[in-house]
Amino acid sequence: MTIDYSIPTHPTKRLRYYNNQFLVEQDFVDEQALAIGRLQAHVRSLCVAGVVEGLAVAVDAGKLKVGAGLAIDASGHLIVLSPGVDAVALGTLDDGRYVFHVTFVEKAADVSQAPHGTDGSRRWEQVPKLAATKLADPVPPGAVVLATIDVAGNAVTRVAPDGRAHSGIKFPSTTATPTLVNAGGTDRLQLNGGGLTIRRDAAGAIGPTLRLTNGAASPGANAGVAIDFDSYAADVPEARIHTTGDGTGSSHVVFSTKTPGNAANPLGERLRLTAAGSLQFPTDVGDKILFYNNPANAQDRYGLGLAGGNLSVFCPSGGRFSVRQSSSTGLETFVVTGTGRVSVAGYSGTAGAINAPTLELGGATPTQDGRGGGVLYLHHHNNLAHQLRYEKGILSLEATSNGYGTSTTPHLRVGGVVSWGDSDTRTESRNDAGLRGDAGARSGFYQTSTPVNFPAGASGWWHLLDVRHSNPANNFAMQIAGYFYDQNLWFRKTSDNAAQAWRQVISADAAGNTTIPARLSFPNAIGDRILLYDASSTDRYGFGLNGSNLNAFIPVSARFSVRQNNHGGAEVFSVDGNGNAVTRQRQSVAALTCTKTTWEQFAVEGTILTDTVNYKALMIVGSDQGQGHARWVRMWDDVQVERHLTAAGAKLGEIGIGNGAWHGAVQFPYETIQLAPTHNLRFCFGATQRAMLSNNGVWNVNGVNYNSDVTLKRDLEPVRDALHAVSRLGAVLYRWKDEADLPGKHIGMIAQEVQAVVPNAVSDATGTLAIDYGSITALVVQAVKELAARVKMLEEKAV
Repeated sequence: MTIDYSIPTHPTKRLRYYNNQFLVEQDFVDEQALAIGRLQAHVRSLCVAGVVEGLAVAVDAGKLKVGAGLAIDASGHLIVLSPGVDAVALGTLDDGRYVFHVTFVEKAADVSQAPHGTDGSRRWEQVPKLAATKLADPVPPGAVVLATIDVAGNAVTRVAPDGRAHSGIKFPSTTATPTLVNAGGTDRLQLNGGGLTIRRDAAGAIGPTLRLTNGAASPGANAGVAIDFDSYAADVPEARIHTTGDGTGSSHVVFSTKTPGNAANPLGERLRLTAAGSLQFPTDVGDKILFYNNPANAQDRYGLGLAGGNLSVFCPSGGRFSVRQSSSTGLETFVVTGTGRVSVAGYSGTAGAINAPTLELGGATPTQDGRGGGVLYLHHHNNLAHQLRYEKGILSLEATSNGYGTSTTPHLRVGGVVSWGDSDTRTESRNDAGLRGDAGARSGFYQTSTPVNFPAGASGWWHLLDVRHSNPANNFAMQIAGYFYDQNLWFRKTSDNAAQAWRQVISADAAGNTTIPARLSFPNAIGDRILLYDASSTDRYGFGLNGSNLNAFIPVSARFSVRQNNHGGAEVFSVDGNGNAVTRQRQSVAALTCTKTTWEQFAVEGTILTDTVNYKALMIVGSDQGQGHARWVRMWDDVQVERHLTAAGAKLGEIGIGNGAWHGAVQFPYETIQLAPTHNLRFCFGATQRAMLSNNGVWNVNGVNYNSDVTLKRDLEPVRDALHAVSRLGAVLYRWKDEADLPGKHIGMIAQEVQAVVPNAVSDATGTLAIDYGSITALVVQAVKELAARVKMLEEKAV
């Protein structure tokens, strides 16, 4: 009889015993299968597949080592590896990255002595299978991943815990299967899927308690426990509540969130409840305590926050900040509205007597000086005070002595107008225009009868307008000055120099005549600088800067002319609004000459040699040092550079190069060098042709060298799996769809197929794909080397 050693997935039968029962081998096998099957079902229902303990993976001298340990597969098998394996036999592997895993396997063992036993063995022995699978390929069913390894030259070069599966405990759920697993470290447990609820029904008593314990023997600074919140995968949690010890047995509670940025940013403390019971916020700027009327409206906010170095109370523009008596609904005594308006409740000196609302800082009641009105006192430490007083329609800033009612000259008075200076004229007296700010100089309007550091020759009465730098310790100011009794104006920027030279500002006299006392200069910014106006503002004539060009400009209907003696003199040269230039002294030769040589000159509106067409253009005419040649540039709808030869065969519309033996046309209508369709593009050095681009698109050269010096390259790395890549490439015979230039069959490769294997060798700069056959050649060389290495290895094994 054949024995069935299979283990049922869900065993439902068990052996029934009775007296005088005859048992055979299958009965004992079934009894064992029942126990094993129920154990596996029990493990499957409570656990997830993965490593339970041990099975550490390491590499030593290119060999893979696995320590003893225990794992559970998806079927509930207990995979036991004991002892560990010091050198795992992985066979021959190509270079690359692999997933290293273990699978449950049993085999017959312990050979028995005939005629006893079945198949010569008495036991089943577990021999787990250790193997590696390409990272991109599926892992065999039932395998438990232990690590990720890198292989190079049939040796393991790297082991990483990436992908390692850890076993855990399943929790029942109606929607998911939450699992508590060991996350790979001695202190790392995680619940995958679902939520964790702890409940205790205890009316009138404290409910369930979650205790997090740091098992340190004694308290220490910064020691504590924490609750982390991690709603997405990251090395740093996005929020944390934790305690932190101060080293004396007391502790603080700290609330932290992730600093703004990406997921790897660290936690930052946001709130701290200290051991003394105070609530602390970090010192970074921001809103710290918020009260919401409408949580859905982020703008409808009230609270406290830091703005720079200031503690701010904030509210919406329609709200207000108020100080009240007793509670939040008590009598309002001080108000700051959302628009910045401040109001103070009326001051009550005696019961039932309410005076005008008053804001007083450090002073007595506003009636002590006997003057009445609202007063704001600002006290010094020596009992001197400044006061801001509104009285009889005048707002004044005054300085008082040790008592009330004794005031010096007001520094600021507002009585319908703002007044200061000599006799409230807003003009002050100052003799030295070079006075420094820390010596008393201020921005303002000044007069002097004894000027110092004014324009040269200044004496008597002068005015000064002074605009100074905000730092009084330097002497930077912009100043304008003038004598009382003339119409001249002077300007300077002191540049921290009290004696800085003055510049006179140009002005016109009563008749409109302007005299320039020195050089006339304009800033170098682009724009019209000198304007001459005719009857209307649009008829403008003048000079200006356009880019780096100095332009004379006129209306379209006018012309620019050069005349003799004055603006009404004889015209000798003109340019009209359309750009036509005319000389008034015409001769048979050009009126504009270039004196660089004796034979080059310019002509305007002339007929050259035998050319009977009259072109309005600039032409260069010469005898070519007596050889009888003529050259010119003429413009009509395009530009032509012509060179007439005395010999027959001279052509128009060409650029002559050399002595006339070669003629060609260089045109750039579409960013190309354009030739006739029957011509080839040749590259010659002297009379010897070195390269030619034929009109059928074929490039003909004696040889091509590619720049490949190692000094020109960086980020060098070897090409791997070249033989595999080359084996995926193929050559084809083909014809071009347009055979006008290259008829017949050709041999090559398809760019789309090459792109799928070697994308770096394919480009699409012209809109269609092209292959870099030089890269394919390099790949083939590497593939030949890999093939040669394999052949050598096979030959050595065959010996």
